[in-house]
Amino acid sequence: MRVARIAFLMLSASACALAPIHAQTTRRVPLPFATIQAAIDAAQPGDEVVVDPGTYRERIDFRGKAITVRSSAGPSATIIDGDGMGIVVTFENGEGRASVLRGFTVTNGVGDDGANVYCLRTSPTIVGNHLIHGTAKRGGGIYTEAGAPRVEGNEIRDNRADYGGGVSVQGGRVTLIGNRIVDNSSRSGGGVLCEDATLRLLDNRIEDNSWYGVLALRSDLPLVRGNVVRGNRSDAGGAGLVCSGGAKLVLEGNRFEANEGPRGGGVAVEDVGEVEVLGCVFIANRAKYQWGAGLYVEAERLLVRDCVFRRNRAFLYGGGLFCQAPRTRVINSVFWRNSGPRGGGAVHVRAADVIHCTLVDNSGGCEGGGVRSTGALRVTNTVLWDNFATQAPQAAVDGPLEMTHSNVDGGQVGVQWAGGGPLLWGPGMLSEAPRFVESAAGDLRLQFDSPCRDAGSATAVTLPGVDFEGDPRIAQDAPDIGADEFYPHLYTQSAPSPGVTYDLRVIAPPGDPVVWALSAVPQLARSPVRVQGLRGRLALQEPFAAVALGVAPAAGWVALRGSLPAAFPVPLDVPTQSVVGLRLTNPEVLEVR
Repeated sequence: MRVARIAFLMLSASACALAPIHAQTTRRVPLPFATIQAAIDAAQPGDEVVVDPGTYRERIDFRGKAITVRSSAGPSATIIDGDGMGIVVTFENGEGRASVLRGFTVTNGVGDDGANVYCLRTSPTIVGNHLIHGTAKRGGGIYTEAGAPRVEGNEIRDNRADYGGGVSVQGGRVTLIGNRIVDNSSRSGGGVLCEDATLRLLDNRIEDNSWYGVLALRSDLPLVRGNVVRGNRSDAGGAGLVCSGGAKLVLEGNRFEANEGPRGGGVAVEDVGEVEVLGCVFIANRAKYQWGAGLYVEAERLLVRDCVFRRNRAFLYGGGLFCQAPRTRVINSVFWRNSGPRGGGAVHVRAADVIHCTLVDNSGGCEGGGVRSTGALRVTNTVLWDNFATQAPQAAVDGPLEMTHSNVDGGQVGVQWAGGGPLLWGPGMLSEAPRFVESAAGDLRLQFDSPCRDAGSATAVTLPGVDFEGDPRIAQDAPDIGADEFYPHLYTQSAPSPGVTYDLRVIAPPGDPVVWALSAVPQLARSPVRVQGLRGRLALQEPFAAVALGVAPAAGWVALRGSLPAAFPVPLDVPTQSVVGLRLTNPEVLEVR
């Protein structure tokens, strides 16, 4: 029996070795195949269908095949036009990642579920396409149900649907990476609608959509990172990103700007267990009827860390942040010129720990220009300065209040405590002008001579390891008060663009020589290298040029200002880095747009 089994295995292996293997074939359109569908029908697994420039008035179905259908010249030159006759591209027969649609303009689709691209229980790869002018009940650009497609590098624009103008996700696990989702409209989810699904959003631009940029209902968004969400509008709920229901939401490194809705103009979150907002920027969002212009949250727990809130305007409460969570922590964050006329110009919370934050020039109307808390509030290593309200310009608190190692404008006079618990005005409290680099322009980094330097406590709270822009939290003897730690740092105060004055700044100890360098290679080095005699790592690639900016003055910062010619080529990324004394700073990529 053993010999027979070995012989059988050898014969089976020989048969497999002799079986014919299909060689990858390229099938071209329009010659020899007149239509894209004809080429798909003839294709075998692993084949490529390559489509030459032209407009193809047809609708295509991958029919479950693991093939790549791509254009030879990109989406501007190669158009699949559904001509209003139905769904243009269909994936509904178990297609996986190896089924690829690449490099087309897909347009003029019409349907109930889906118009331009339809995915049912499938996981294809949809990359580098323009999906435009689709009209559907759900998902004018893309409709996906119970699948896991990878949607990357597409422009999803000018689509219309009752639900999910640009993208509709119904169940499944979907990833959207590096797409431009712009100018889509819907009654619900103009840019993206996600229901009962898991959605990952990475490095997308979601702009100028009507009735929400992103609307997620009963869904988990475990990672929303690196997106720009700008100029989205709604007349119900939030506007930029709205999440209702789900276990956890994580927002990391996103920019929410100029979104406008009744509440939560930038982000509105309801009925979510845990919310983390990390390294995000909220600028000029508006809550036109209610509260929380930048960020509105109803959750069990909220963490806001390393964020910037600037010029957000609420109609009622909480210009920067409005939160009803029983447990809120706001750490290493900056609030500047936010407004909430009924209270909490910067922050309105139920109860919170505010640690290493800087709140300046916010307006709370009747009370709590900086912070309004209806419950307990603990403030540590924080700056509350030059905020405005007719009562309690810096903070208004109904519950227990504890303030330690913070700099509060007017001292206890600037704070109103309603007596709902003990009051602790603890050690290390200051009331001295913080001496920011340029408060009037929103640059709230500390100057060298700031009384906030080395004035915080390293033991009052669990310290974050870095400040709001990634510098070491304890640069010398003790932590600084506020979101910023005085430490050599290069940053852009006013971004460069042709014909406009730019403003670059370097934080540097007085007396240290400062050198600024820029690289001709538009990307930072993948592996920064050490330079003999210098601390830190060089992130620029050769060739690069260096300019001496002189010696840092007593204030501890140097500015480099200038303007680019009107004919300067755009877009262009320019990596830069500075040397302060014998230390290499962080790199800063100038995005010339």
